[in-house]
Amino acid sequence: MKRVLFAALAALLGGALAAHAADDMARGAFVSDCISAAASTYRLPPAVLVVLLNVENGRLGEVSSNSNHTVDIGPMQVNDSWLPKLAAHWKASKEETYRALRDEVCANIEGGAWILGSFTQRYVKRHAHVRK
Repeated sequence: MKRVLFAALAALLGGALAAHAADDMARGAFVSDCISAAASTYRLPPAVLVVLLNVENGRLGEVSSNSNHTVDIGPMQVNDSWLPKLAAHWKASKEETYRALRDEVCANIEGGAWILGSFTQRYVKRHAHVRK
């Protein structure tokens, strides 16, 4: 009887672990798709967004306080000082933008990519004469 219970328990746990692993793989593929889309939209190398995610080390739902009375939001740790500009870009309210950055991984990655892309575009424009 113990063997049957043990086998049943092992099968259940194995199935649960396999399902959990499949969920993790699906989430990883989903995040990878978000990174690819944001990188393509803002003409950034996807690896740069992966590096930023790793350096910032934020988490979905996380809001971190800063000493300058601002907060950093979500996986890319997007600073709330960007809320007005990002909200205008997304044609959304600041509250909707804040919630999206905090709670939606693709929105957070897209927001971070938009910020980085805007800096790179300004840099390229300022230094275009050097290339000629």
